Amino acid sequence: MTASELDLKRALAHTAPEITFRGSATCREGRMNDTWFFNTESGPTVAKIRKVPEEDPQQLRTYVSTMSILEQEGFPTPDLIAFTDECEALDGRQFSVLKFMEGETLAAIQHRIGRDERASLMRDVGAVVGRLHAMDLPRGTTWFDDAGSPHDTWAEVVDSALREAVDELDQLVDDQRVLVDRAAQRVGALAKRHLVDVCEPRLVHRDLHPENILVSSDGAIQILDFEMVREWDAVYDFVKIDSSLTCGNRRDEACFMEGYLMHVRGDTSLSARLFLYQGLYCLLAAADYLDGNEGHQDWQENLEAWLASNTRQLATPAVDS
Repeated sequence: MTASELDLKRALAHTAPEITFRGSATCREGRMNDTWFFNTESGPTVAKIRKVPEEDPQQLRTYVSTMSILEQEGFPTPDLIAFTDECEALDGRQFSVLKFMEGETLAAIQHRIGRDERASLMRDVGAVVGRLHAMDLPRGTTWFDDAGSPHDTWAEVVDSALREAVDELDQLVDDQRVLVDRAAQRVGALAKRHLVDVCEPRLVHRDLHPENILVSSDGAIQILDFEMVREWDAVYDFVKIDSSLTCGNRRDEACFMEGYLMHVRGDTSLSARLFLYQGLYCLLAAADYLDGNEGHQDWQENLEAWLASNTRQLATPAVDS
């Protein structure tokens, strides 16, 4: 149910009474959130009202702590002004208020910029993502899976996700059952081979697509929407980077990695771990589709393509641009 402007005002009065609402507000409806844009005495402001409750309390804690870390580090993302996981004025729905940042999304501008400008932009985006992945987390940071359960190692988190996906796909039969079993076996084997040395969790955005990258008029990059953030293996972010940002374009990859490696040490197993996570993501997408997410209707085609492929080495800055 979409909230009204009156609901928004009530939520502000309940959660952030220090904010003075001015004028009127406009709403952009989304699948998970309704996003409101309005003015206050402090300037343009954004509020998000979540439609679907977050089932994992650990996810909410990670989001709030991450936004605090990013603000302390001066990381380019809108500041979180106020947050509550259960707003009484919104029937207990999650409510957050953030500073509004001027600019256009990469999705809006990427088809009208030239080759050289795109190369520069990809380097800058890579540098910002590299800066995110280079941030040290507090010692003793726990590995949590997507359900909020703690684990001693990252390999255990991946194994938990794999088992959960396979369990949720148990209803499949015939060729689809064979397909899922083959993929699960391959993901499990790759995990045993490549995840032993992953020992430091990093901030992982998990949704780095062009709509979540803001470009200001002077070219500065901001990363939006950290609601899905986790403290995982940084390489997991490359699943979305590869599928939605660089899209396998070798020149874009090389430019992105040039910026990225300004902050992150080169990792010889990055491509192998990315391939593993792509397979896992295909299985999770299949489970998500069976749970009602029509956005993953091509899960079978994607899973077949992954099984038919092998690790592809990402382009490096040395690739001819």
